[in-house]
Amino acid sequence: MTNSVDTGSDSLDRTPMPKPEWDAHVKKVTEAMQNYTKKFVTPVSQVIEHDYGKLFGTGNYIELHGQHYLLTNEHVARGLERASLAHQFFDHDGVFRATNPFRVLPLPLDVAVSAIDQKIWTHEPHGSAAISEKKLSIAHTAVAGEILFFKGYSGEQSQFLFGSLFSKATSYSAQEVALPIDDDDFNSRFHFALDYRPDRATPIDGNTSLPIPKGFSGSLVWNTRFVETFGKGPNWTPECAEVTGLVWGWPSSAACLVATRIEYVRSFLLRMG
Repeated sequence: MTNSVDTGSDSLDRTPMPKPEWDAHVKKVTEAMQNYTKKFVTPVSQVIEHDYGKLFGTGNYIELHGQHYLLTNEHVARGLERASLAHQFFDHDGVFRATNPFRVLPLPLDVAVSAIDQKIWTHEPHGSAAISEKKLSIAHTAVAGEILFFKGYSGEQSQFLFGSLFSKATSYSAQEVALPIDDDDFNSRFHFALDYRPDRATPIDGNTSLPIPKGFSGSLVWNTRFVETFGKGPNWTPECAEVTGLVWGWPSSAACLVATRIEYVRSFLLRMG
């Protein structure tokens, strides 16, 4: 598990307290979110042969109207045009094919969701859980300087062995940054950007560096609401966090990840019945 943070060291006006204290809080929040979200996230693999595949993206399990779904990007779901896609439950070595069609929203939103049959969800014991509707924020309204968190799977930290996918998840916290202004694919109406600079990130679980983001597509961004709630009542816990976006882009020259705002993702999901 790669577990890193970007503490905004070059922008102290974005932190609500002295930097040493801020760094300690960010580390604590990242570790708590890493543990809280591990049951929701899954690597999405492309099944090339019956016992071989490769990581193709990241997905999350959600529950709506009593039905479990796999949520990812439309461009990840398009992998079905070439091969089957599969997901993997937490604390379970096997992979399970996505057996239902994906309902999709193409760019500029890039959202896809596929129902998971109950017989697959309950086929064998596992540690996965689904994100409930109440954890989907009404809109992306993170306060200035907020700690944003995501967990995803990168291709360089995944491999298929003996019919099973072995992947190391990356947990990462950073702050929102401005969208790249020289790329027409990005629009502040639909998107926001998360700082992603491997050369500036601080590992908090050893010396593991941040991977190339290829594979992070489909990761959810969580508004931890730590800054929003700091000093306003009970101590912060991961239960305060809400989903605020869906990662889909990586403009490498801009050192950021781009996500679709949750209001569009949520609206699409709630229209399903």
